[in-house]
Amino acid sequence: MQKQFEDLLKKIQKNKIDPIGFGLYARAYQYEQFKKMDNDWGKAFAESDIHVSVKVKVNSDGAVRSVYKNWQWKIVKTLHFL
Repeated sequence: MQKQFEDLLKKIQKNKIDPIGFGLYARAYQYEQFKKMDNDWGKAFAESDIHVSVKVKVNSDGAVRSVYKNWQWKIVKTLHFL
């Protein structure tokens, strides 16, 4: 997952676009520095060194497990009656 995010960032930097909103964040929290490069944010963003750290937390296995349990139960039930 980390590699996928890094590849995505390289791609958007190469195209000098900011669909994620780094510019909005920079303007809101680092306004003085952002103001210096506001006229050419795409170029500044493309030249930026961005480090990615991915942290994933699974809160629930959701419906997939429920479907699996139901499927497994149906197989056991079917085999029981054979």
